[in-house]
Amino acid sequence: MADFSQWWWQAAAVDPGPGPGPGPDPGDPIGQSLRFRGAKMLGPSVSSSTYTVSFWVKEPMEAIGYYFNVGEAVTTIGSNLNVNYNAASVAGQISLTNGGAPLSTERYRDPGAWYHHVLNFDGSTIGYWINGERVNSLAGNAGSPHNGPFCINGTPATPTGSCHVATYAVWYYIDGQALEPTAFGRYNTAGVWVPVNYSGTYGTNGFHLDFADPSNLGKDISGNGNDFTATGFETVDTSSPDYDLMQDSPTQNWATLNPLTETPSI
Repeated sequence: MADFSQWWWQAAAVDPGPGPGPGPDPGDPIGQSLRFRGAKMLGPSVSSSTYTVSFWVKEPMEAIGYYFNVGEAVTTIGSNLNVNYNAASVAGQISLTNGGAPLSTERYRDPGAWYHHVLNFDGSTIGYWINGERVNSLAGNAGSPHNGPFCINGTPATPTGSCHVATYAVWYYIDGQALEPTAFGRYNTAGVWVPVNYSGTYGTNGFHLDFADPSNLGKDISGNGNDFTATGFETVDTSSPDYDLMQDSPTQNWATLNPLTETPSI
């Protein structure tokens, strides 16, 4: 089991603070998130022998699908990386698919929590961290440079509507550097992992998505202009229950119906 002491819902018991969020030290503010209801984002091709991926995600327990894919469809042989989540059949395990890498042994299945994921590749091996903790069963896997379009929440071949159901906040891709999670997060005084604004360089293929512009969800704000094409989102009618820009974020975590919490008997 994962150590729950660094998770948002645990932080409420330690230091509740006023209103939504983990308390008075939630980290560097993240103002919004984007709900993916079977939607995906397709970005430009990336090609790097050393890189880092960082993102925050919140998802329902029944979620199953790809966090991201680099290198065309899942059937592609060669430079292809898939990072998957499956809550339905393997109880919240992460699968790193790069020539048959194993499933994680940890469980990540609280739908009320935001999880911070960091994957890095140093030219030979892959490292993986969630909320600042190394996922040992996904660490040290042999890897290879990955070439092809970067797709968030699916693969380029996955039909819209069949993609993962999840909410994401703040994506980074750092080209040319294998960074530690501390480039993107830190522990606050309550021992909770909170966001840190990345302040380094991005490299040629690097990008930073914050989903702050409803008219251009895939805008890269790194300065590189590596924009993504967003497909399947509702960002026009703010009164619609299908509106996908959320105020929920890692620094202002809003209440979520949680099947792990028992309903008290009356």
